[in-house]
Amino acid sequence: MSHDDATSPVAPVKSRRRWVLAFVALIAVPLALFGALVILLGLRMRSASALARGFCAEFTVGAPAADAAVARRARELGLQVYESPLDSGRSRIEARSGVLTATYLCAIEVQDARVTSSRYVQED
Repeated sequence: MSHDDATSPVAPVKSRRRWVLAFVALIAVPLALFGALVILLGLRMRSASALARGFCAEFTVGAPAADAAVARRARELGLQVYESPLDSGRSRIEARSGVLTATYLCAIEVQDARVTSSRYVQED
């Protein structure tokens, strides 16, 4: 029996290591990308929430504010603005901010150039 017949061929260590690294990369790269996406969405949600909440904090109940000034300030901050008249001299300004998974709303009602209500909510 010769030496060649008795032993089976064994892959070199470098070749095995290469396959293991390729397998780990195949699993690790998608997991890392998914983790980065989750973190990015979380940061954008936090920013959108803070933007809408901060806008509501600027206009406290009883403070003087004209409809146009409230809507202009919301647009300056980059919020989506919806204005709707309610009664004579009374209107509601809704400012929204959000990302794919959540929307944040600040609704401000103004009557006779004064803020009568300010409400912050998370819409889903």
